[in-house]
Amino acid sequence: MQCEIRDCVQPAIYHLAWITSRHCDREQHLCETHAEPILTGLSFPRGEAEKSIAKDGARGFDVALIIISETHDQQVVYLRELGCNRVIPLLIGIFEATALDRNVKGVRAPRPLTHDAMIELIRTLDGEIESAVIADLKDQVYYTNLNIRRFNQIVSVDMRPSDALNLVVLANKPLFIAEHVLSNVGI
Repeated sequence: MQCEIRDCVQPAIYHLAWITSRHCDREQHLCETHAEPILTGLSFPRGEAEKSIAKDGARGFDVALIIISETHDQQVVYLRELGCNRVIPLLIGIFEATALDRNVKGVRAPRPLTHDAMIELIRTLDGEIESAVIADLKDQVYYTNLNIRRFNQIVSVDMRPSDALNLVVLANKPLFIAEHVLSNVGI
């Protein structure tokens, strides 16, 4: 794919998906030269229609931007606090970023992918995803709990943030980040 900037003949190595309310608003496919000023000057406007939410010492966040790079191992997902300006970058792998990109665009595979199968497994076992919470940060590693309601009890499952994020997006459930995590990353 070629850079979308007029008269540019460079290959697009950055694929940006701007997300609002878990739907892709716009995409950009850019070469390194044209991506650099956008990536260094990122700004995320406050979501006027969104209400700020909090639960048990955690703040509600949602996906704002997915950046997939063809030249880097780590991809970036920016999470924005609902109803506010606070933004946190989250580094994830290419497969999880691609899955998240597909999920917010509503692209479904003919056969269940990993996160689709996880959702179906939870449902088959009479569970329902309640939320995900990025609950801790230790040695630059985020620890996330996926909260599943089963028979009027909440079961917390430890998992990578990227997997929990994909699951709450698919299930249309909230994502929270603990206040002490936000303080530790300087947001």
